[in-house]
Amino acid sequence: MVCDAKSHKRKVLVIGAGPAGCAAAMVIARGGFEVDVLRGNNPGGQLMGAGVVENVLGVTPKRGYQIIADMAEQAEKFGVHFIDDTAFNIDDSARPFKVTCDSGDVLQPDAVILATGGSPRMLGIPGENEYWGKGVSSCAVCDCFMVKGKHAIIIGGGDSAVDHILHLVDYADTITLCVRSERMRAAPHSQKKLQSYLTCKSGEEPKLRILYNTDIVSVRGDGERLAHVQLRDKTTGVVSEAAAAGLFLAIGHIPQSDVCPVSVQKNDDGTIYLPSRTQATTCPGFFAAGDVADSVYRQVDIAKGDGTKAGHDAIRYLWSLQD
Repeated sequence: MVCDAKSHKRKVLVIGAGPAGCAAAMVIARGGFEVDVLRGNNPGGQLMGAGVVENVLGVTPKRGYQIIADMAEQAEKFGVHFIDDTAFNIDDSARPFKVTCDSGDVLQPDAVILATGGSPRMLGIPGENEYWGKGVSSCAVCDCFMVKGKHAIIIGGGDSAVDHILHLVDYADTITLCVRSERMRAAPHSQKKLQSYLTCKSGEEPKLRILYNTDIVSVRGDGERLAHVQLRDKTTGVVSEAAAAGLFLAIGHIPQSDVCPVSVQKNDDGTIYLPSRTQATTCPGFFAAGDVADSVYRQVDIAKGDGTKAGHDAIRYLWSLQD
């Protein structure tokens, strides 16, 4: 006998309203289950601050906040309920879960999907927040268009910095990599990929230059777009200014996984550990999707795919609870 899911009042709580959260919620709603989505303090996550996004398959280039609005609208049409609140604590000692919100409300879902994303590590310098999405970015894949034929500056020294360079070389006219220490941390095989861009024919400027022991002091612009970046030589203390169309931060991301119960295992970098090829965590009934469980790709389409998987995983879990 096939049971009616709604008659059992099974409910899923999705924490996070970005691409992963919206995708997961829509799958669950279409599967016939009730689903709430906690928007949190930053509804839509990093995509909200992105400039024009052109690498989402099937979506014409548009600003990040517009993509989020479209996703939320589509999810609502299938019955997804959005709540303007933030998860403060998750009690997994019994089922249903008990999720206490900042408002004091307590939600009791049968399954939880964490899709809180991650936040880029910031420099904490003047102008950084003002020009976020207007020239300052942490995603070369997303924002490579803004430096087409122009000068780009990247700060970082690990494999992420190398990846940023390799994404930008076909767009930017020239690239400056600022490394805050005296050497790069990137793996040797990664650094070898940069050699051809550090050399040039006689009389030509190399595509890439690397400045070691260099900090970014501040960024300036015209109020609409980034125009200049101030650099400080840590050895001499000399501050110089460089014109640039884009400043890319390749200094790491912070997964927003602090709210997880202790039964949810994490990786060394703070992302949530997924023991199988599903989005299931080490806590039964608790799933994770998007950047909070991804330290590699951090792309909108990847997050949407993870969210879709998490939605299906949660539905299978709910059906397993039926008598």
